[in-house]
Amino acid sequence: MSFVIILANGKSHRFGSNKLKKYIENNKTVVETTIEQFQNHEKISKIYIVGSFTDEENKKFIHQFSKITKIISGGNSRYESFCLGIENITENNKILIHNAANPFVSSDEISEVLENISENTAVGVGRKTTNTIRQYDEKKEECKTLNRENIFAMETPQGAYASDFKQWICFYEKYKTIKKFPQEITDELMLAEISGGKIKIIPASDRNIKITYESDISQKIEKFPITGFGIDSHQFEKKETNKKCMLCNIEIENSPAFKGNSDADVALHALCNAILSSIGENSFSVIADPLCKKGITNSAIYLEKILSMLKTHNKKIIHCVLSFEGLRPKIEKYFPLFRTKLSQLLHISENSIGLNATTGEKLDGYGKGEGMKVSCMVTLL
Repeated sequence: MSFVIILANGKSHRFGSNKLKKYIENNKTVVETTIEQFQNHEKISKIYIVGSFTDEENKKFIHQFSKITKIISGGNSRYESFCLGIENITENNKILIHNAANPFVSSDEISEVLENISENTAVGVGRKTTNTIRQYDEKKEECKTLNRENIFAMETPQGAYASDFKQWICFYEKYKTIKKFPQEITDELMLAEISGGKIKIIPASDRNIKITYESDISQKIEKFPITGFGIDSHQFEKKETNKKCMLCNIEIENSPAFKGNSDADVALHALCNAILSSIGENSFSVIADPLCKKGITNSAIYLEKILSMLKTHNKKIIHCVLSFEGLRPKIEKYFPLFRTKLSQLLHISENSIGLNATTGEKLDGYGKGEGMKVSCMVTLL
C-alpha cells in the first residue's frame, strides 16, 4: 500500500485568512475535504499531516479519519515541512506529497500518479499552459517570450518511492552550498530534477488547483442547494405587560406579547433554527441565551449573528418560507411589511420570501388562541 504526506502549514497571506479552515462543500473545510480524498482512496493506507493545528483540531481529525497515522508540526518552509514528514516514514513505499490547499484532487489523479511511480522516477500532475508566457525583467524593462509548447503549471499530488525522496534530499543538502541550486524548493519534483532523477508529468484535472485566493474557491466549487428546516412556538403572556408583540421584527398591534426572555419573536426564532439546521450547527438557544443574559433581547441581533456564520460556511440564503399557525393575531395584512423587513435582514429579494398562515382550526393550543407556532424552510447555495 501507499502513503500520503499532506502539507498543511501554509500561512495563507494572499488568501487573507486561514484558507484551510474555510468551509467549501458538504459543510467541510478545505483541509477536511483534502484529507477525505485520500481517506476514501483504496490504495492509500496511511495519512501523515504536517501542519500547525490545535490539540482539539488534531483530535477531531483523528476521530474523523481512520487512516491518519501521525500529525506532525510544520517547518518554516514547504521544503522543511516535507522533510519533517518524510523523516517519519521507515518503509520504502510509494509516497505521495499533496498540498492541503488542493481539496479538489480526483481519485483518478491519485491512482494515475501512483501507477506511474517507478524506481528513481518522480511523478506529478501538471496543467499544460495555453497562454503566452513571457519572462519580464521589471528593472531592465526587458521582455522575452518563452516557448509555451512544453510549459506546465504544476499541482499536487507528486510522488516517488520513499528511498528516492530521501536520496534526493541528501544530494540537495550535500551540494546546495556548492552548486547553483534554487534557493527555494517549491515542489518535490525539483529535488528529483536537481539530483538527476527522472520526472513524469501527467495531466491535472480541471478542478485540481491550489487555492491561493478566495476567488479560487468560487471558481471551482460545485454548488448545490441545501435546505434547512426550523420550528418555534411561544405562548402569549397571560398578564398585561409593556412588552410588544413582535413578528419578523415588526410590532403587531392589538395583540398580547409572546412569552419569553427575549422579545420572543417566534418567526425570527424559527428562521434562526432553520439556518442553523442547514449548516449543521447547534440549536438556537446556544446562540441566543448568552446574548439574552447580556440584556440583548432583539431577535434581529440573534439572526445577524447566525447569518455571519453562513459566511464561514461559504453559504448564502436564496429563498425563505415562513408558515404561521394560530387563531390570533390576524397577520395577513402584515405580510407586505414582513417581506420588506425579511428582505432587509436576509439580503434577498422580496420575491424570494414565501409567507402563509393558518388558524389551526381549534385543534390545539395554537388553534385555540393560546399562542403561535411558526415553521420555516430556507434554501441555501
